[in-house]
Amino acid sequence: MNNLIIFLTLVASFAHSYVIKLHGDDNLETVDDCLFKGCDCVTKNSSTGVSNEITCLNPFGSTSTQFPDRNVNSNFTKSIYSLTFNNYDFATVPDDSFQDLAIQRISFESNNLTKLDVNSFRGIKFLSMLAIEEKEFDEFESGSLAPVYSYLASFYIEESNLDDAKFAKIYDELKKCQNIKLIRIAKNNLTRLVENQFDGLNKLQVLIINDNQLKSIDTNAFAKNTDLYALSLTNNELDDINMVFEAAKPLHSKLASIDLSGNMISDLNFKSQVIDLKLLDLLYLSNNQIKKFDKTSLN
Repeated sequence: MNNLIIFLTLVASFAHSYVIKLHGDDNLETVDDCLFKGCDCVTKNSSTGVSNEITCLNPFGSTSTQFPDRNVNSNFTKSIYSLTFNNYDFATVPDDSFQDLAIQRISFESNNLTKLDVNSFRGIKFLSMLAIEEKEFDEFESGSLAPVYSYLASFYIEESNLDDAKFAKIYDELKKCQNIKLIRIAKNNLTRLVENQFDGLNKLQVLIINDNQLKSIDTNAFAKNTDLYALSLTNNELDDINMVFEAAKPLHSKLASIDLSGNMISDLNFKSQVIDLKLLDLLYLSNNQIKKFDKTSLN
């Protein structure tokens, strides 16, 4: 704790480290016989290697409700870096949609997707990251993630109107993906983290719950997540820093960074439990309502 750095005005950077930026002069190669009809299949050649990407963007103004059909005659590689579906109007993903594909990341954005069915991922060979930005999404059918239980490493869900009850519902299936290392829940409506909130995800390392309405964190919320080293809870309604540190006590052997920027914390009178976070290097507190700071509480 002697080297703890507290940022009262700086903005944290790690909370957005998930963003992948492509730099350099990529050589693009677009194929006509894309794996999904009406979509763009592109191969990018750059100094970092070859990246095969598929973008399914429903034309502006279209009212298509159909999930893009697979093109059985396509010669495009079945090893995909990213696959994105945007601006369609389908509520579910048909059975076997990703049959025989090995995909690093799948994104669903603004399609009116409400759930993933039990056979949506049937036959998929690999999936590392799943990102959902759907206003009405609220269900993984039981077993829907079974084909990727051992593969899924990152899960993002943003702007999906998730409240506590809806998140608990989808977590019943998500927790079976026991190799997840990163979860990002942003711009939703969570208000509380309950006891053993992320039970089952013992390998979780980065947890980002930004832009929600968090007011309360149970003392044992992270008790089963002892590998967690980065915690971001920015732009919520937390007003008690000691409540956060009390919940973080089980993480003392790994936790290195906490971002509490944009909350309602006014008093920095740390109680003795802060001392237990021996590896904590970074504490971000910008854009709070800090009026009292007792430096001696850090001694």
